[in-house]
Amino acid sequence: MNDTITYTVTTPRAGLTQFTFANGYVLSVGAGAGHYASWVVGDRYDREGSQHIPTSYEVAVLDPNGSFIPLTSCDDVAGWQSLDIVQTILGKMERDNFNPKDLELFCE
Repeated sequence: MNDTITYTVTTPRAGLTQFTFANGYVLSVGAGAGHYASWVVGDRYDREGSQHIPTSYEVAVLDPNGSFIPLTSCDDVAGWQSLDIVQTILGKMERDNFNPKDLELFCE
Protein backbone atom coordinates (compact mmCIF):
# COMPACT_ATOMS: atom_id res chain seq x y z
CA MET A 1 0.00 0.00 0.00
CA ASN A 2 1.27 3.48 -0.89
CA ASP A 3 1.29 5.72 2.18
CA THR A 4 1.96 9.01 0.38
CA ILE A 5 -0.17 11.40 -1.65
CA THR A 6 1.22 12.61 -4.95
CA TYR A 7 1.60 16.28 -5.77
CA THR A 8 2.50 18.57 -8.64
CA VAL A 9 4.95 21.45 -8.39
CA THR A 10 4.36 24.79 -10.11
CA THR A 11 6.06 28.18 -10.04
CA PRO A 12 3.29 30.77 -10.54
CA ARG A 13 5.86 33.57 -10.45
CA ALA A 14 9.53 34.10 -9.67
CA GLY A 15 10.26 33.26 -6.03
CA LEU A 16 7.03 31.32 -5.40
CA THR A 17 6.71 27.54 -5.59
CA GLN A 18 3.46 25.68 -4.95
CA PHE A 19 2.98 22.00 -4.19
CA THR A 20 -0.58 20.95 -5.10
CA PHE A 21 -1.57 17.60 -3.64
CA ALA A 22 -4.02 15.09 -5.11
CA ASN A 23 -6.33 15.76 -2.12
CA GLY A 24 -6.56 19.46 -3.10
CA TYR A 25 -4.34 20.94 -0.39
CA VAL A 26 -1.60 23.36 -1.44
CA LEU A 27 1.73 24.18 0.19
CA SER A 28 2.96 27.58 -0.96
CA VAL A 29 6.65 28.40 -0.42
CA GLY A 30 7.90 31.90 -1.10
CA ALA A 31 11.48 33.08 -1.21
CA GLY A 32 11.33 35.87 -3.74
CA ALA A 33 10.77 39.61 -3.62
CA GLY A 34 7.89 40.58 -1.36
CA HIS A 35 7.98 37.45 0.82
CA TYR A 36 8.84 37.21 4.50
CA ALA A 37 12.12 35.41 3.82
CA SER A 38 15.85 36.06 4.03
CA TRP A 39 18.79 35.58 1.71
CA VAL A 40 22.55 35.27 1.75
CA VAL A 41 22.62 37.50 -1.35
CA GLY A 42 20.17 40.35 -1.96
CA ASP A 43 17.08 41.24 0.02
CA ARG A 44 13.34 40.96 -0.42
CA TYR A 45 13.13 44.31 -2.17
CA ASP A 46 15.60 43.47 -4.95
CA ARG A 47 14.23 43.64 -8.47
CA GLU A 48 12.67 40.46 -9.83
CA GLY A 49 15.15 38.27 -11.61
CA SER A 50 18.09 39.12 -9.38
CA GLN A 51 19.80 36.09 -7.93
CA HIS A 52 18.82 35.14 -4.39
CA ILE A 53 20.21 32.40 -2.19
CA PRO A 54 17.43 31.88 0.39
CA THR A 55 18.16 31.09 4.02
CA SER A 56 14.52 31.15 5.14
CA TYR A 57 11.10 30.95 3.52
CA GLU A 58 7.52 32.18 3.79
CA VAL A 59 5.06 29.27 3.89
CA ALA A 60 1.29 28.98 3.63
CA VAL A 61 -1.08 26.02 3.45
CA LEU A 62 -4.41 26.25 1.66
CA ASP A 63 -7.29 23.80 1.84
CA PRO A 64 -9.12 22.53 -1.27
CA ASN A 65 -11.49 25.55 -1.10
CA GLY A 66 -8.57 28.01 -1.15
CA SER A 67 -8.86 28.98 2.52
CA PHE A 68 -5.71 29.31 4.60
CA ILE A 69 -4.86 26.93 7.41
CA PRO A 70 -3.47 29.30 10.08
CA LEU A 71 0.17 28.42 10.70
CA THR A 72 0.56 31.05 13.44
CA SER A 73 -1.86 32.77 15.82
CA CYS A 74 -1.27 36.19 14.26
CA ASP A 75 -1.17 35.37 10.53
CA ASP A 76 -2.16 32.71 8.03
CA VAL A 77 1.34 32.64 6.56
CA ALA A 78 4.54 31.96 8.47
CA GLY A 79 7.59 33.98 7.55
CA TRP A 80 11.28 33.29 7.97
CA GLN A 81 10.89 29.51 8.28
CA SER A 82 13.87 27.18 7.91
CA LEU A 83 14.21 24.62 5.13
CA ASP A 84 13.77 21.93 7.82
CA ILE A 85 10.33 23.32 8.71
CA VAL A 86 9.33 23.47 5.03
CA GLN A 87 10.40 19.84 4.58
CA THR A 88 8.53 18.79 7.74
CA ILE A 89 5.31 20.44 6.53
CA LEU A 90 5.74 18.83 3.11
CA GLY A 91 6.26 15.43 4.76
CA LYS A 92 3.10 15.79 6.85
CA MET A 93 1.03 16.87 3.85
CA GLU A 94 2.10 14.01 1.61
CA ARG A 95 0.89 11.31 4.03
CA ASP A 96 -2.34 9.44 3.26
CA ASN A 97 -3.52 10.13 6.80
CA PHE A 98 -2.79 13.90 6.56
CA ASN A 99 -4.93 15.88 8.97
CA PRO A 100 -4.86 19.65 8.40
CA LYS A 101 -5.40 20.16 12.14
CA ASP A 102 -1.82 18.90 12.58
CA LEU A 103 -0.60 22.10 10.91
CA GLU A 104 -2.74 24.65 12.75
CA LEU A 105 -0.35 26.96 14.61
CA PHE A 106 2.52 24.63 13.61
CA CYS A 107 4.95 27.52 13.15
CA GLU A 108 4.39 29.17 16.54
